[in-house]
Amino acid sequence: MIQARMTEPLSISDSNETLIGSGTVITAVVAKHNASDTIQFEVVDNQLRALVNGDEIDFTELAEQQFKNLTVLDKGNRTLSATLAKGVTITVTENINILSDVSVTLSDDYYGSTAGLLGQYNGKPEDDLLSRNGNTSLPSNASTEEIHYEFGLTWILENPLESLFTYDDTGSWNTFYKPDYKPIFQPQFNDSALEEKAQEICGDDKLCLFDIAATGDVNIGQSTRETGQELTTITELLKSIYCDPPCIHGACVDNNTCFCSEGYEGVMCNDTILQDCEENFCLNGATCQIVAGAYLCICSDGFTGPNCGTKIVVSSPIPTTSTTPPGSNKASSVKTWIIIIIALVVVILMAIVAVITVSVCLCFVKRRKVKSYTKKEYEAEMIEKLEMK
Repeated sequence: MIQARMTEPLSISDSNETLIGSGTVITAVVAKHNASDTIQFEVVDNQLRALVNGDEIDFTELAEQQFKNLTVLDKGNRTLSATLAKGVTITVTENINILSDVSVTLSDDYYGSTAGLLGQYNGKPEDDLLSRNGNTSLPSNASTEEIHYEFGLTWILENPLESLFTYDDTGSWNTFYKPDYKPIFQPQFNDSALEEKAQEICGDDKLCLFDIAATGDVNIGQSTRETGQELTTITELLKSIYCDPPCIHGACVDNNTCFCSEGYEGVMCNDTILQDCEENFCLNGATCQIVAGAYLCICSDGFTGPNCGTKIVVSSPIPTTSTTPPGSNKASSVKTWIIIIIALVVVILMAIVAVITVSVCLCFVKRRKVKSYTKKEYEAEMIEKLEMK
């Protein structure tokens, strides 16, 4: 959670009178994560100080100090920063007794889960002016009066128990709680000399003119102008750019704008620049060209190398000698025919043996053939054998 305190600025007139402005400025910021110590930045008597859990930090010997899930850093030049757990960084700068610059940086862990005076971190500018109860969302072109009453005041701390601030003799919660306060909504100059000086400083910067009119302090207007210029520069640097088609040999520096590397040109930086060399460093009649910013030698026939200084030597083929002894081919052919003849003889012999074997088997079967008898023939043959005995 991050909270801010706004008070009416004080200025000194040319007659050394203390003047109270008609607007408000930020004079203190406090923040705490669920698992961290509380850090508070505030301006008191033109001095920027930091308090952790209500105790002031002394940066005299150590510019960076560690606390529970909290790192506080004195960056010099009246600037302090605090980094809380889970990627929340708050940076404040003091100028002319106010916090002239307050920036909050969030990690992607908080995308879509923020609300408040700093708007919604969701990439949708149209809902940045959402009231605390969520019932009203003002357009970006709403008037300052609408923004004050229908957006700003809905986020005021109505209960002191909601406050994270540490209070001292500068005032309690009641001192700063002023829901009925009515600021000016349009720049109104009652002093022509101040208006002329404001025009000289601000030009057509409406925020600068407004702050001078509201506070009566040209230094505040000057600070507003400088902060606005810095914010514009940062916005331009962080702006997403896209090149379609992409840059082949170069960098995308703006939407569909490529900055080509040396030696390339064209919309996509894909056209190679060819140039003749002012001085030919190539040898043996080679042609020198600058291709994409680099020297290149196109060698003549018979030469090679980076500058064509090496002659290509063509080697003649080495004759091969046969290791086969004379007459060995002929002997090999004779051996082959002998093997073929032997194989044929073996096949013929095996066929003959097979035929003989079949014949013997048939004869044996015939000899072993059993004769068939009828019953009467069998009895007659048995009687005949008995009579012969």
